[in-house]
Amino acid sequence: MPQALDEMTWNESYESAIPVLDDAEAARLAMARELLTDCPDDDDGAAAALKSLVGEGFLMDTVPAEHGGRDASVSYAARFLEMLAAKNGSLGWLFTIQQGLHFLLPTATHGRCGEYFTDVVRQGALFAGSHSRSGLAIREAADGVELDGILQYCSGAPLATWLTCTAKIPVSGEARGCTMMIDARQPGISCEPASYLHSMRGSLTGIVRLTNVRVPWERVYWFSDLGDPANRPQSCRYYGAWQSILMQGAVFLGIARCALSYAHDQLTRRRSAADPAKRFSGDLAIGLSTAEFLQARSLFYNRVQGLEQAALAGTEQREASRPWHAAILSTVASLAYSCVSRLVELLGGSVLVTGNPLERCWRDLQLARVAEGTRQPAVNLALGTFIMEQKQ
Repeated sequence: MPQALDEMTWNESYESAIPVLDDAEAARLAMARELLTDCPDDDDGAAAALKSLVGEGFLMDTVPAEHGGRDASVSYAARFLEMLAAKNGSLGWLFTIQQGLHFLLPTATHGRCGEYFTDVVRQGALFAGSHSRSGLAIREAADGVELDGILQYCSGAPLATWLTCTAKIPVSGEARGCTMMIDARQPGISCEPASYLHSMRGSLTGIVRLTNVRVPWERVYWFSDLGDPANRPQSCRYYGAWQSILMQGAVFLGIARCALSYAHDQLTRRRSAADPAKRFSGDLAIGLSTAEFLQARSLFYNRVQGLEQAALAGTEQREASRPWHAAILSTVASLAYSCVSRLVELLGGSVLVTGNPLERCWRDLQLARVAEGTRQPAVNLALGTFIMEQKQ
């Protein structure tokens, strides 16, 4: 088999293939990986893993030090996401784990939400992201917005102490794209687990009912590319998705790596019974898919390192680099899709049995492609939102 396949497992050669982490962050990542080792690939395992990661303080890794965090690098965030996605190739499992963390919603998003971070440090507060907003009414108020109705949540809503919701929000009579941070413990909010709405494997889905819930402008985050920031209410926070666009590439890398590991294991088991021609064909297909994976990984982490160097040098162009990030994400996603497609063809359609890693990888990458194809250029949402909407 191609030598590069040795890098499909968590070992020193793989970790040092792209040296982007310092010793402290590498040790931190290894600790997180150890916590995930014994977690099964189901809802109970996802909930247990989330609690373990929160209990060990991983919730705060990418949070600024001024709010009690560790100021972890973008490289660390990317490697963490890649590790989670590679756990079993399931975006559902990934987003369940991700909900307490600040990797797809980077520090730029909630960097000024001091009350939330204080809450996290004090009691390990979690947040959950909205799944469907079709039943929610939003009204503008003098000091914020008022919410009434129902939100469908995935990824740990029953565990959440804070909720996030991205929607068009009336600001001075005009609908604007914003994200809200909602304290789930205030009066008028109740969460009901709803397994019958289990539209995404590995998610902990629930219904959140809101009655006359008010969100102050300080917890409303304004999308930089939807309207002139100068026109927003003075207290309405601002953010750009300069990191979150790029970070989605780590998810694709993790899924592709999971598929490669599974395919490699399957071919190894079949190898002794295969004739020389089939062994050669299998080796070639694995080699080509491995090359695509490593090409995507090199491209992605090269950009991550460039981003960090620019930040250190003070030459960082956040929103100006957004199209570049989107282009790199598109390339990484295409290479990951090609890699996994070849593996499915190699092993045969019969391998796509519900629940096995390759089936999860194949299904979620297909859904991601559909989601990317339908996303509006001006709408600055995380890829996971689109994937979730496609699965309804």
